[in-house]
Amino acid sequence: MKISVVIPAYNCSETIEMVLDSVCAQTRFDLIEEIIVINDGSTDDTDRVIRNYREKNKSLPLIYVSQKNHGVSYTRNRAIYMAKGEWIALLDSDDLWKPKKIERQVDILKKNPNIRFLGTVSKMKLIVSKKEGLYKLNAKELCIRNMPQTPSIIFHKKTGIKLGLYNVEMQYGEDINFYQKFLTIDSYYILVEDLIVVGFQKKYFAQKGLSSNLYKMHMGRNKNTRELYKMGLIPGWYLHLMIICNWGKFFKNYVIQKIRRSEENKLSLGRKYRNVVKKLFNTKNRRRLENYDFSLLCNNCVGGVISHELGVRFNSPTVNLFMEPSEYILFLKDLKKYLNYPLKEINDEKGYPVALIDNIKIYGMHYSSFSELDNLWKKRCKRVNFNNLYIMLIQRDGCSDEIVYEFDKLPFKHKMVIANKEYKDVSSLIYLPELLENGQVRDLCQYQRKLTGKRWIDKIDYVSFLNKRD
Repeated sequence: MKISVVIPAYNCSETIEMVLDSVCAQTRFDLIEEIIVINDGSTDDTDRVIRNYREKNKSLPLIYVSQKNHGVSYTRNRAIYMAKGEWIALLDSDDLWKPKKIERQVDILKKNPNIRFLGTVSKMKLIVSKKEGLYKLNAKELCIRNMPQTPSIIFHKKTGIKLGLYNVEMQYGEDINFYQKFLTIDSYYILVEDLIVVGFQKKYFAQKGLSSNLYKMHMGRNKNTRELYKMGLIPGWYLHLMIICNWGKFFKNYVIQKIRRSEENKLSLGRKYRNVVKKLFNTKNRRRLENYDFSLLCNNCVGGVISHELGVRFNSPTVNLFMEPSEYILFLKDLKKYLNYPLKEINDEKGYPVALIDNIKIYGMHYSSFSELDNLWKKRCKRVNFNNLYIMLIQRDGCSDEIVYEFDKLPFKHKMVIANKEYKDVSSLIYLPELLENGQVRDLCQYQRKLTGKRWIDKIDYVSFLNKRD
């Protein structure tokens, strides 16, 4: 079984590398014949990013085509016709695959050779009935819930072409319009497993992209429902019922979208004011900074925030993540060893990626996927400047007195512990009573007040700390 991956790309310079990384991270990458990326007339830096990626990964079976803008349906159809693989795996340029996505789907296809279309969902509930494992969807159920999402789908190429592929005249609902054709051959299957990450840079559905036009999406949904009726897959009474239900869904989503945008607009003026104040403060700090190539390690996000506010490159892998204080000490004690260890994904049910480096657990709270965490960890580990190293410990989240003393004894020249009380014999101590909250050091990344541009970490003169080179 050989698979062609199809990725239409449009203005995705910030995401396409992570998308491709998620393909390369597949446990059954050996089954992937080719990765076809078609740039649909992007106006940003997408072309350069993809060409650079291909140059850096010359052994990768990446086929790249650039064309004038024709829309996503035309682009997908073109890639599918180009494909050499027997099966087509769809992926969008702002979505990710989890490592076992292809492996799990291929397992299902081999055990069920009659399947010609297979998608996945993390959870599946139809009205009051919860579904698990492999499930064959019928037309009435598809009307209730349009699924699966595009990046989860793998389908038999020849069958898809025979059914007509995507309707290039449709801009909204064109994906389900194609997928529902597989209902005519009784082969519309869903695997209930969490194997993809959708829209990992969106805050919520309909924030941007085609789905932001709710009315046209609604009309596309109604068109698809009518076509199911024309194909004889649903009766007339059910068609009318679904049209009424679709209008109800449209109004519900419309109200939700308006509420969210209204809330954002209320905050926008305050945010703009705060950003102006923050910019002035950060500009002052940046002018004071004399040391630019430092690596700042920390047990939580504070180090990354400091680097960001100072406008310097992240030369530390401990950005946007958290380690337990005791494990952070272990990490620092054998730093070079751990920086060379590969990350291993574990299922911790946290809602964000969690990984192990040997025996140390890393919590990637601000990463959308393990693939993103792993990719940036590797890049930043290589940047660590051992000749210009600064170490921080924030005493919170179970950080005991013993850990503080152990940290202070570490053989690093430049270190700082922001503590929840005074320690007379700790040389790296920073203690400020105003930084305490509920018996521990507060979240230093939070702002001191709603309209101030200063965070709690700004109570500390970290610029002077970083400027110490001897």
